[in-house]
Amino acid sequence: MTVRDVVLKVAAQADIRNCVRYIATDSPSAAAKFESEIFGAVSRIQTFPAAGARVRGYRSLRFVRVSSRFRRYLIVYRVDRTEIRIVRVLHSAMNVHQELSRSSRN
Repeated sequence: MTVRDVVLKVAAQADIRNCVRYIATDSPSAAAKFESEIFGAVSRIQTFPAAGARVRGYRSLRFVRVSSRFRRYLIVYRVDRTEIRIVRVLHSAMNVHQELSRSSRN
């Protein structure tokens, strides 16, 4: 098994902050759980990088749901030989393809 470093892209870091802030408006404890569960999901990605489903239209991108509790939040990532890049963390109600297109230009 190859151990790869996990890199959170700037857009993904901003997404996480925004999600936590949004969830905290209703429930600070749920926001804390979200933050904990997202990093648990990232750990699972590091262990099983090929487990995520492919993002339609993006051959090199995969996604997993944060958890069963936060199943509408998607972690979008790319795997290469040396690292796993967390590209975005998006809510499934968003236009995911538009957001990915926007972030690939930056």
